[in-house]
Amino acid sequence: MSVIGAKNLFVEHSTFSGTNGSDPQAGIDFEPNAPGNRLVNITLSNVTLADNSGHGIRMGTNRLAVHGPKRHPTQLGPGYAPTDFVFKDVHIHRSKQGGLYWDNMGEWTVSGQLLMQRVTIEDTVQAGLQLEGLAADHHRIAMEEVMIRRTAVVGWGMNPRTPSSAAPIVLGDPEHGNLALNFLVGTISFGGGC
Repeated sequence: MSVIGAKNLFVEHSTFSGTNGSDPQAGIDFEPNAPGNRLVNITLSNVTLADNSGHGIRMGTNRLAVHGPKRHPTQLGPGYAPTDFVFKDVHIHRSKQGGLYWDNMGEWTVSGQLLMQRVTIEDTVQAGLQLEGLAADHHRIAMEEVMIRRTAVVGWGMNPRTPSSAAPIVLGDPEHGNLALNFLVGTISFGGGC
């Protein structure tokens, strides 16, 4: 499923599996194309994402900001709308890339929040959770009962030239160094083989 823009989107009791073909090949791809698009009050509840050729969930929010003169990516862009995601009882497994990938890298940043409750990410080739281009001043990530196991498994088709995705959780911005985030972690655990 590709979502260019949405307000008050609720996806419940659904399975997205076997996605392949056109990039990014994610089970669910949040991919706004322009600053006028919005991703506000997005909820996934009791959703399974399995056997997708890309990530289980891919969130590319960097195009939500109005592009102007190049700024440091931690500066809020003009004309942006904050993003708001809630993922409850979500199971991501056997992705040929990573589990959940939030890419906010660009000329400007867009603020947002992500709440993950009872989320399991397992058996992915790349990182279980990869957050890039996010900044502590503008992003809030809250996790409760999140399980990440058997992710970033070398030998499952991983490209050896992409070591940034070779860990269960990847936080950072390769161009400007790692960025601290505001994490509110209830319970996060790593299962065997992570």
